[in-house]
Amino acid sequence: MQLVWCARLQGMVPAQICVDTVGGVRGMVVLMDGKGKLQICYLGTDPPTASLVNTEMKELNYDEMEEEHQELLRVIRQTHGDGATEPEESLVVDSQVPQVLDLGMNEDDCDADDPVGRSDGMVMQLTVNLCVTLGGGKAVENVSITLKAPQCFALSQTSIFIDKVEPGRPPVIIPVVFRVWNKILCSNLEVAVCASYYSLNNEPRTVASSFWLPFALVAKPIPPVKNAKHKIQLDCNKQPPQLQVLFAVLLNQPHVSAALSQGMSNLLSIQYVSGTEATVLMLKSSGRFCVQAAEFAALWVLTQELCNRLYEYFGPGGEGAAADDEEPFFITFQDSLPLHDYFALIDDHFDLRRHLDELRKDLADRTQQYRVIQKRLLVRFKDRNPSPLNHLDTLLNLTFEQTLLLTDAIDDVEQALRTVSCHLSAATELVLLLVKFRFGMDEENFIALRRHLTPEVCDTTEQGWEEKVDTSLLHLLRTALARSVKEGNSLPPPMKVPQDTLKLRKRITTVVDRLATGARMTDDAVAGGIGPPEEEVPGEDGE
Repeated sequence: MQLVWCARLQGMVPAQICVDTVGGVRGMVVLMDGKGKLQICYLGTDPPTASLVNTEMKELNYDEMEEEHQELLRVIRQTHGDGATEPEESLVVDSQVPQVLDLGMNEDDCDADDPVGRSDGMVMQLTVNLCVTLGGGKAVENVSITLKAPQCFALSQTSIFIDKVEPGRPPVIIPVVFRVWNKILCSNLEVAVCASYYSLNNEPRTVASSFWLPFALVAKPIPPVKNAKHKIQLDCNKQPPQLQVLFAVLLNQPHVSAALSQGMSNLLSIQYVSGTEATVLMLKSSGRFCVQAAEFAALWVLTQELCNRLYEYFGPGGEGAAADDEEPFFITFQDSLPLHDYFALIDDHFDLRRHLDELRKDLADRTQQYRVIQKRLLVRFKDRNPSPLNHLDTLLNLTFEQTLLLTDAIDDVEQALRTVSCHLSAATELVLLLVKFRFGMDEENFIALRRHLTPEVCDTTEQGWEEKVDTSLLHLLRTALARSVKEGNSLPPPMKVPQDTLKLRKRITTVVDRLATGARMTDDAVAGGIGPPEEEVPGEDGE
């Protein structure tokens, strides 16, 4: 026996079965059981009365197919060769950055007790004009401009909206006032600008640019300070100019006394708005600079400004520009890298993160306890014959006071974490620059290293800077800086919050050691970033 078709019956055992036409549909199965229950089933759709048959048997023309294939390939090559079609409209965002501060101007929106940088009672601020112009023949609408600055700066506006920008018109001028918080150390002077808009074809477009704020906005000269805890030494291959020439913009500010700038010879001391001091000392005989400060992170901005001024002086168009047959200017760092001081900042940052996480857990427990006590009190207040409170009201007040103390403690730790994050960002920038000078890295390898050991310190409740950098460096050690094929074939572990910073410090040390041996991230001589198999070195497997 073979089952041809079946239909489901709803709770009945048929006693009579017949096939009939119901509602114009043939083949309906009518069933009735012994109790008189009637049910109609349909076994399926009717088969098609006629089928489509290809009566014309046409042979395939392979020559025409090949011609069509070659034509498609030609169109693809032409498209890739020409590249993407440029939009008809071209939005440009330029910045006009003055070198002289706006002392005492437009202070109506600033109170006397605001924590911003001041000089002789006047607010240190700078007004940067953003110039938005449009090239092409079509206007654009709904232009949104966003500015991203380091945490130490207070901006008058970070998001700007422009209804319409038309071509051929004068540029749209947008003034942005920059001030500096006096409780946060400056970690960088670069400000990023991003403009987004939609074209007339409703296509999203973005334009990105950046500009540098003057060093005088975050620091001011002070009398010489010779004692410092941390210092680094930079060597130049050419005799540098006097410090008055390199830092002329800083010394020509209106709030800097002429006696201070004239009395300076080979030593310049500055004080950041946050209160930290730093000093740069030039040795005339050897062309060496010594940068020193009381805090390790305070070395960065002064070192960055010094290097920028030197490259500008000896670069193309500068006063000390080299001739065609002369050796180009470069800076070297001969001492050992200050990783010990850098690791101390990493430990401080990680300890604050763990402490903040513990406080948040305690706050969650206290708020849960407060809700439970509150519910019990409400139940007793609604009861007609309530039982004694048994000091529940006292426990409620005590829990409320503990909650307030925890919220205040969380605010203090978050503020401390922001401060340490700025210090860690500045210290990371300094270590990256010293690694570049120490091992003579080119710009491409330096950018690749900076993307893995990122100075952008951004912590969230789910993910922090330590685990992100640890995962990035592990990927770098297993790909571009791998010593053997075995290291490159291993799978990366899942990202999670570490128990301590021991592995992160080990990976940073391993990356520095491999860079010291000549390994590079973008070395063309090493195919795929993995060199010939070598014997594994104990303790440098990236685990």
